[in-house]
Amino acid sequence: MEKIKVLCLFGGNSTEYEVSCRSAGSVAENIDEKKFDITKVGISKNGAWNIYTGPNGNIANLSWCGDAANLSPCALVPKNEANGKARLYKFTGGGGFEQTDIDVILPIVHGGNGEDGAIQGLAELYGVPYAGSDIAGSVCSYDKAISKALCAGIDGLYTAKYIVFKKYEFDKDAAGIIKSAEEKLGYPMFVKPANAGSSVGIFKAREKSGLAQAVSDAFVYGDKIIIEENITGKEIEVAVMGNGGELTVSCPGEVVPNADFYDYDTKYNNDTAEFFIPARIDEKTSEKVRGFAEKIYTAVGAGGFSRVDFFVDADNKIYFNETNTIPGFTDISQFAKLMMHHEKITYKEVVTKIIELAIERKKTT
Repeated sequence: MEKIKVLCLFGGNSTEYEVSCRSAGSVAENIDEKKFDITKVGISKNGAWNIYTGPNGNIANLSWCGDAANLSPCALVPKNEANGKARLYKFTGGGGFEQTDIDVILPIVHGGNGEDGAIQGLAELYGVPYAGSDIAGSVCSYDKAISKALCAGIDGLYTAKYIVFKKYEFDKDAAGIIKSAEEKLGYPMFVKPANAGSSVGIFKAREKSGLAQAVSDAFVYGDKIIIEENITGKEIEVAVMGNGGELTVSCPGEVVPNADFYDYDTKYNNDTAEFFIPARIDEKTSEKVRGFAEKIYTAVGAGGFSRVDFFVDADNKIYFNETNTIPGFTDISQFAKLMMHHEKITYKEVVTKIIELAIERKKTT
């Protein structure tokens, strides 16, 4: 049987470039080469696309972009009417090129231009199937304010109190916004870019001067900010897979940061966090969390795969935190581990299922 030609995209002009590379190196190392013919395309921080043919470990350790011997400039070309497939052109010098048909895109691009609908829009325009959520599902999941609004009507599910504003609004009335946050949320509170992942740009403010500085710092990562009240509780994650209808929902896992909160350094640079699969919550609460994960996945229009994050407080109240349509696939990331535990499958089989879901969805649209 002919192998399925997979274009694995990674990197990108995003604050999550490093995490994307680490995830992609892990995915490429674990793809089923009996079923899939993978072409790895790295997007540099300045937006250049190159086919990378070197070791997967060089993607994970970020050295791929300096490995000139294994880099070839390339371009994706829209669907070919002759066979209905998009093509990847590899430029070989002297004006020459080689072309490869592409059956499916596997985007392992976290953050902006990856999870926000940009790559999904490109794939739609070019007529090629792609793994993960569609444009609308990506937009609604990536924007924390939109996802919270869409899930506000889920019966029994709590959401931390929050305010949201754009930079022009803060520039116009900073004092009013600070006052509103203090009155509605109280200290401590969390300041976050509304459109970012991997805990990038998140700050914990404990008093007024710290809040103003946190907002200023968060605007470095985007022009829309969400400030949330502090919720004390266990940090819970659930992996979900499927294109609607019957979904596969993992058991909940628990993250213990062993730090002030689960920030970027705790996630990826410091070896302090602990993980428990299944989470240390009672069976009734666990089933409620799984049910909410399915409802949230549906409410935001997610597809293919996603990770849904919660807090569970001392009274077993369940708070929706956020959902991630391209969750991390590094060696410490929980999406694959949760699915592996729940379904009793391997990492390789998780990757296979994600690609198969992309092709399955295209056939039904």
